[in-house]
Parts: sequence; structure tokens; C-alpha cells
Amino acid sequence: MTEEEISCTGKRWWFTRAEARREASKLRRQGQKGIRAYECRYCHLHHIGGRPGYATYQRTDRGNTIPLHQYIQERSA
Repeated sequence: MTEEEISCTGKRWWFTRAEARREASKLRRQGQKGIRAYECRYCHLHHIGGRPGYATYQRTDRGNTIPLHQYIQERSA
């Protein structure tokens, strides 16, 4: 699995930073700490998440999350 696939697969996206920032703000009010909006260097849309480079979970097509190392192992098998 490529870094690009890990960065974008299954993530929600927004066309503008303002839209993503509104969603991040809403999630912070609900108790999720460290959430921020950012422009993706691969798809050039906007995602929300924690600090870059620290992905620990991968989103699935069913809306669930699984540990990233498990996701990579399952895709590699």
C-alpha cells in the first residue's frame, strides 16, 4: 500500500479549507482533541485529522476504523 493510498483512502474530503475547518471545529467541541484541517498533498482536497505522519488507524468503506498495521497486513496478504 502506498503512502498516497494510506493518506487518502476512505477519508472524508472537503473542497475548501473553510469547510474542513468548520467540521474540525465541530469535532473539537464534541471532545476530539488535536483535530485540524489540512490540504492533502496527493489529492489537493482538504481532510481533517491529527498531526501529519502519525496515522494509527485506517478508515474502512463501512465507516469503521482498524489499526493501520492490521490494515496494511491484510492488504499485503
